[in-house]
Amino acid sequence: MQDRGLVLAGTGSTRGTYYAACDFLHQLGVRWLLPGPYGEHVPQSKQLVIDKTPGKQVPDFPIRMLQFDGYQGADIRPASWSLHNRLRNWEAGYYGHDKYVSDQGMKGHDEWMALFDGSRRKGQYCTSNPAFVAKAIEEQMERASSKGEQYITYGMMDNHYFCQCQTCRAMDTGDWEHTMGVPSVTDRLLNFKNQVAAAVAKKNPQAHLGIEAYLQMTAPPLREPVHPNLVITYAAISYDPWHSFGDPLSPHRVKAARDLKRWCELSDKVITYEWEPNIISQDMPNARVSIVARNVRFYKQIGVKGTNFEGWTSLNAFGSSPITSWARTRLLWDVTENPDDIMADYCHAAYGPAGPAALDYYTSLDNATDNTRIFSTEDWGYPMLYTDKLLDELEQYVGEGMAAIKDSDATEAQQKRFDILRLQFEYLRHYMAMRSAIDRMEYGKALVENIQGLALLAQIDQINPVGFVPGFSHSSRNDGVFTVKGWQSRIVDLMERTGGGPVPSTHTMTVKGETIATLPKHWRFRIPPKNVSPPEWTAADFNDSNWKRISTTMFWTYQWPGVYNGPAYYRTSVHIDEHWNGKTINFTNVGMFGEQDLYVNGQHVGHRDWNSVWWHNPNYSPWDVDITPAIKAGQDNQITLIVNSPTEWGGSTHRMFLWSPVE
Repeated sequence: MQDRGLVLAGTGSTRGTYYAACDFLHQLGVRWLLPGPYGEHVPQSKQLVIDKTPGKQVPDFPIRMLQFDGYQGADIRPASWSLHNRLRNWEAGYYGHDKYVSDQGMKGHDEWMALFDGSRRKGQYCTSNPAFVAKAIEEQMERASSKGEQYITYGMMDNHYFCQCQTCRAMDTGDWEHTMGVPSVTDRLLNFKNQVAAAVAKKNPQAHLGIEAYLQMTAPPLREPVHPNLVITYAAISYDPWHSFGDPLSPHRVKAARDLKRWCELSDKVITYEWEPNIISQDMPNARVSIVARNVRFYKQIGVKGTNFEGWTSLNAFGSSPITSWARTRLLWDVTENPDDIMADYCHAAYGPAGPAALDYYTSLDNATDNTRIFSTEDWGYPMLYTDKLLDELEQYVGEGMAAIKDSDATEAQQKRFDILRLQFEYLRHYMAMRSAIDRMEYGKALVENIQGLALLAQIDQINPVGFVPGFSHSSRNDGVFTVKGWQSRIVDLMERTGGGPVPSTHTMTVKGETIATLPKHWRFRIPPKNVSPPEWTAADFNDSNWKRISTTMFWTYQWPGVYNGPAYYRTSVHIDEHWNGKTINFTNVGMFGEQDLYVNGQHVGHRDWNSVWWHNPNYSPWDVDITPAIKAGQDNQITLIVNSPTEWGGSTHRMFLWSPVE
């Protein structure tokens, strides 16, 4: 474009020229804040003033990706939002969940499947089998073009059934994947993928395979090199969104920084895959601009080529953290931008007269995130982040913003955006009230808070539907094992056990039992020395008075002893009234990370296995144990739980109780 000496142009493709035009409009005050009908901000002025020229720009990262999987509707236009904010994909050169050999190619070859727990299982492969490797190479050679740059996704399936045959295991180096609680398989899989990449490169030196550092392949290899035609996506499933790489507050992020740096030493084609802000965040408002700023500077320093982050609604790229997603687009282009200036810019454009209050709101969230001790990818630690003090601060800023925007010259879009911010905060209040009520076993109140919170999300969807993908299993609006909507059936389930009520007219309940005792929120807790379980610690008369007391509604990691995986003991006592003599008494543990053994009055009464894939153990997984034979009615009864967690976090996440089934 040329007029009166102004030239906006890009090199290499028309995309560069489009970026130049978008950047020019940005300098004039235009902002593309989020997809959807209220996402664009165009300032009104009677004159156009250009006080500086953009100059030549080169982005700090060639790869600047955001996934919009599942978004629907003509008013959302995610592709336009991405272009306006100068995002760019690396074609298909990032990982997906792919099959190494097609279903047709696998027919008649069960021996190519992974040997897991004594049987061949679909989902992963025996990558040490020479015939399998040959077939994998054959099929990938067919996918590869004869010449020209090409990217082929070649990521692993999304499960943990890695082959346990002797030959595969012999290729492992013995290092431990702490976040998964299992041995690393990086070297064996990299050995296989190096062979495939080498064969494909002979056909076309510009053909690349996009693979991942994911699950048991997250840690870098100790022995294998990385073929230059492999594109590595670092995708730590235990990704800690609350801290930047290397932050000493998060041991996982310290390790992740070392691992990512090592991957970059082994390959010049490494990108990161990140979740916004985590896997199951349930629309909690947050801001992580300072963290993103530190991360991208670290990426630039060690040679990361860019990042791909999920934009699914349940992962809250826009549902609850629009300021972070927008800031990310700026920082991926220029890592030197000041995060405080980015937030101020966003709030001024997005909320107009309410901008100063909104900036205080997001700054408070950003500071809380920066200083939190939680690091798990799910919502179990939220009470530590969203404290009463923080909620009161946010409420004050929301009130100030509402007062500022009332009867002001704010545009309709600015008013609508602030409505979304306000509704998200009110939803947060209800969500945390639900969690608190569950901890107190006030299930009727928890259900009401849940229903009211979801009604607020529905109002947000009416304003801008970008926050909701119908049918997506992890969406907070859909019924699922991890979701806010799913909590409704879980709460009713607990009410049925305990005889609690009342139940809103929208739900029905069949009383299955009545409460005998609500067990204490805080139990005595101790770790055995050198992972050796002293038998006397389960005895009814063992003196545990010098043990620490920790909450049963939060991982032990966030209390004491910190990051620890292994066995630990919980002990408490409860008086059982004589009234319950002769009646069935059940113990219920609502949620526990780790293998469990239950003792009552020194008697072993139950064992529960642990699923080695930690995300298959959701935050609601009741364990009912009939403890009647071990109970002494009319007396105090001692209860001991031995919990063995292989992950970086472990222990109880919910209040426990005793109940009696209705006869």
